[in-house]
Amino acid sequence: MEMTSRQLIIISKRIRIKVITKATAKIEDKNNNPAETKEISMFWKKILIFKESEFFKKNAYKIYAASAGFTLLIIISIVMSASFGAITRIDEAVQARRQTFLLLDKANNLMSDLVDAETGQRGFLLTNDEAFLKPYHKARENIGESLKELGQLTMIGEAYSHIDAVTPMIKNKLEFLEYNIELRRHNSMDIAIANVQSSKGIPLMDSIRTEMMHYIKIEKNELDEDENIFRSEMSSLFATILTGSLFAILLVLAIAYLIYRETNNKIRKVVHLETKHLLDVQNDINKQLQQANNALQISEEKLIVTLISIGDGVIATDVDGNVTILNPCAEELTGWTQAEAAGRPAEEVFRIINEDNREPATSPFKDTLALGTIQLLVNHTVLISRTGGECAIADSCAPICDREGKVVGAVMVFRDVTERREIEVGLEKTRKELEIIKKTADDSIEYSESIINTVRESLIVLDQDLRVVSVSRSFYEFFKVNPEDTIGQLIYDLGNKQWNIPKLRELLETILPQKTTFDNYEVEHDFATIGRRIMLLNARQIERGSGMERIILLAIEDITERKEIETGLEKTRKELEIIKKTADEFSEYSESIINTVRESLIALDQDLRVVSVSRSFYEFFKVNPEDTIGQLIYDLGNKQWNIPKLRELLETILPQKTTFDNYEVVHDFATIGRRIMLLN
Repeated sequence: MEMTSRQLIIISKRIRIKVITKATAKIEDKNNNPAETKEISMFWKKILIFKESEFFKKNAYKIYAASAGFTLLIIISIVMSASFGAITRIDEAVQARRQTFLLLDKANNLMSDLVDAETGQRGFLLTNDEAFLKPYHKARENIGESLKELGQLTMIGEAYSHIDAVTPMIKNKLEFLEYNIELRRHNSMDIAIANVQSSKGIPLMDSIRTEMMHYIKIEKNELDEDENIFRSEMSSLFATILTGSLFAILLVLAIAYLIYRETNNKIRKVVHLETKHLLDVQNDINKQLQQANNALQISEEKLIVTLISIGDGVIATDVDGNVTILNPCAEELTGWTQAEAAGRPAEEVFRIINEDNREPATSPFKDTLALGTIQLLVNHTVLISRTGGECAIADSCAPICDREGKVVGAVMVFRDVTERREIEVGLEKTRKELEIIKKTADDSIEYSESIINTVRESLIVLDQDLRVVSVSRSFYEFFKVNPEDTIGQLIYDLGNKQWNIPKLRELLETILPQKTTFDNYEVEHDFATIGRRIMLLNARQIERGSGMERIILLAIEDITERKEIETGLEKTRKELEIIKKTADEFSEYSESIINTVRESLIALDQDLRVVSVSRSFYEFFKVNPEDTIGQLIYDLGNKQWNIPKLRELLETILPQKTTFDNYEVVHDFATIGRRIMLLN
């Protein structure tokens, strides 16, 4: 049988007593040995001589530190060793307590099961109901297991004797109960009840209780002993740690005092040399400060030259928001001079309004000075100069902080973006309304030309020999070519043969002859003028009538930016068909353009009813022709198009102007959600 935790504790106690006895005997032997005492005395004399040597004086710090470290290491080792032993013994005591608790629990469960068995038997005898025997049968199973476990786990001889004694008693008790149950089952109820009422079972049960009470008492006494061992070892562990800590603290204090004394002596010797050295350093610092001052003056001069030369406007303020610096560009844009603006509030010099509602815009100087963060102007901000002139601007305002990070002012850098704004507006996608296809050729030509000049995609019309017949304005602007070098040229010769692209040749010479249309053919190429571009080509062959050659409409969309930001926004540039000579030809030509252009297009009559709609409109806004053609535009999509800004455009602004570009509308659609649209 394996050794229990209690047995291990008893063995460890005996080993400790033997070790302490041997250690005490060795110490007494050393005290009684004169030779060893003399050796110890000589050892201390050598230490005193070494302490007076020059080597010790020069290396006192290192020796003290090494001694302290070594001593601390010894103390820590002793404390850890003692603590480890105490922790081990504590763990053994805990394990012993846990086992004792388990035995007590098993003993109590055994008695409880006996009571349940007897109760179940009596219920069955009175009722002859087998349901009362369920606790009896369960108790019999548990009693057997409990006796087996108690016999295996009990290690105290006296306690084990009680288990040996009670085992046959319990067996007899169970046989007595089973005998009465069998009598009742065979309808011998009177005999069974007489057995129960007799005093046969009472002495047996009392004997069982007596034996188990003795067993429990022995185990409880053992539990008390384990508890005392646990507390004793905990006290020993605490005392060991406390003693070691006190020794370590005293050692550190002693070493600190010795080091302090040695340090004082050395400090007195080097104070004079250090003072002289500090004076020399002070002189060097003074020279460096003079040099730094000169460099600062040069830096300030460079800063002034930079502010004068910079192409952006610069306004600086103090912490109260009053102007301190106004460079020439800022003077030109604001209409104020440096002398006039100095000391004035920045809001007075830098007047800005919202371009859309003409309301005064929030000055970024206030937020920058209050929050200490960089502020940017919102889009569509206009600067009002002192003379009343206006210009669109973009700017950023940053705090000026001192070395401690405290805000001491703000600086605004802004520039005139009027021209850039116009360019951006010109580059944005436009959505133009298509006129109702006119009955005459002249009307169709004007209609087609309007579409060509509205679509932002680059469009090229080629003849059967792949020579350029017509080019959209966006093609000239984007690829930086002119009509003289384009019209009539072979497409591969355009831009000094920059268009001699293998994939373009494959599309025009191999794929397109086999198909009348081809969509989203991706081509990547490096152009000398505009750099590397990724383009989507859409080609369509158009019949112009009997006896006439077919023409090729090539739409080119630059998707470089879309590829970079992976937003899936596709910019297509499609070529319009060459204007047909007759009204029918131009009508068909215009319809081809409508179905090629990817923007949503709507044609309205004078009553604002839908006459024609492009295929992309149906696909994007998820409507069908039956619910669209002939409807008032405001009734489309269950009145989703009843938009105030759209009404303003169609009923107020457009009647006064024949065209209107880039009219921005924001609206929530039930089918496609919130959308920001540009109307043309």
